[in-house]
Amino acid sequence: MCDQTFLGVANRNNNSHGVNTPLVIYQASGEKFIKYREISSQGVRGMASFEYKGHTYPAVANYWNHTRKYNINSTLYKWI
Repeated sequence: MCDQTFLGVANRNNNSHGVNTPLVIYQASGEKFIKYREISSQGVRGMASFEYKGHTYPAVANYWNHTRKYNINSTLYKWI
């Protein structure tokens, strides 16, 4: 995105089996990645990004929330 390389890491559960684990975006910096941003999430199952009319849109597919409800909203972001 924006001629830079980013890596998104999503976890469905944290160590205590909670599901409100933040999604972390890392930015490439030489031979390593540095933390760029955290985004709150709920049991993320997957993520992807796509471009449309010159803009990049990261999409996050939520899987379940803390009550184990499976039919929850996923999120589409606009990269600014």
